[in-house]
Amino acid sequence: MDVLFKNIRRVIMKNIGFTLVELLIVITIIATLSGIGYAVFGNATRSARDAKRKADLEQIRTALEMFKADNGRYPTNDASSTCVIDPSLGFNAYLASMPIDPKSTVYRYCYHFRTATTYDLCAHLEGVAGNFACGPAAYSCQIGVNSQCTYSVHNP
Repeated sequence: MDVLFKNIRRVIMKNIGFTLVELLIVITIIATLSGIGYAVFGNATRSARDAKRKADLEQIRTALEMFKADNGRYPTNDASSTCVIDPSLGFNAYLASMPIDPKSTVYRYCYHFRTATTYDLCAHLEGVAGNFACGPAAYSCQIGVNSQCTYSVHNP
């Protein structure tokens, strides 16, 4: 009887474990699922940052409209400027805090005064290809690099 249990135990212990092929298949499946998850997560976060940029531009546009309602005109900036939203423009009082790009401080929101009744606001979106010129000339939305705006908001 003792010999029978030893033989059964030896057979069971011999078959415990995984083969190399089984391990490779499991590793491949896990790697594939991880890659798909990473790609989906990357697209979702990029879309969320782009939505935040659009919402920030709408917030700035609301502040500009309140500035115009109080002053009869939009704030002016130098036509040769690089389209930067400068605190000295005066409409920051209508914002709780100046919105900044959600990914980094390298990208910025641009404001370009055209006339007393028109302006351009623009930002660089990650999910949009191509360039959009903010204002009469192509203004860069990225500090130190020629990466132009890809999304624009104008006065209503």
